[in-house]
Amino acid sequence: MFNLTPATIDAATGAGRAKRIEDLFTVAKLNQPSVVYIPRLQDFFHKGMRPDDPTAAELQRQIHLLEKDDGVLVLGITTHPELLHEIAYRR
Repeated sequence: MFNLTPATIDAATGAGRAKRIEDLFTVAKLNQPSVVYIPRLQDFFHKGMRPDDPTAAELQRQIHLLEKDDGVLVLGITTHPELLHEIAYRR
């Protein structure tokens, strides 16, 4: 199980965060079956996010690239659905 929070990628900034997300999904695929757990989905996909946010864009890209046979389940939860950007509801 891989826990994805801002704290797990905070050492990097901008494109570095996106690279950490890409690396996390790569390792999750290599260690299948895997769960990528996002306990505060609103931290990545909130209503006030910039459309060009590289972290959110990379997370969305990695989720969309997953295939059924990759053996990776992404589980994102929130206690504040009203804060979620509409992009969080796709896929």
